[in-house]
Amino acid sequence: MFSFAYYYDVLKQCRDCQRDFIFYAKEQKYWFETLKLPLEADAVRCVGCRRRKRKQSQAHQRYSVLAGKASLGDQELEELAGLFLGLWNSGQRMSPQKLAAIYGRCRRQIPESDVAREAETLHREINCEKED
Repeated sequence: MFSFAYYYDVLKQCRDCQRDFIFYAKEQKYWFETLKLPLEADAVRCVGCRRRKRKQSQAHQRYSVLAGKASLGDQELEELAGLFLGLWNSGQRMSPQKLAAIYGRCRRQIPESDVAREAETLHREINCEKED
């Protein structure tokens, strides 16, 4: 394992938001010496965008777990619908058919919940776009 004798702060531009950020020497040391990332690893996103991407990844993993369950309680169904809507709103295009299925379940199981109303609104918007 090769380690650097020293690290230095590097000015970068975020791939997602295009803002400038500093890839700090302390952070580089952590990446390469503690996490054991390969030397060619490089920061391409600012801390905020990395955090947002990590949260989206965790939400998608949780969504996948809930979507794979045969039956869901009310809270789990609300969480599933909320995760779907959050992922959709963050720009990840999820299947409109899955939205229709989630909306149908919400309408039957938790019709008065806020998330059921949000799912209904999105479902109607998507169906209007299809008709145009």
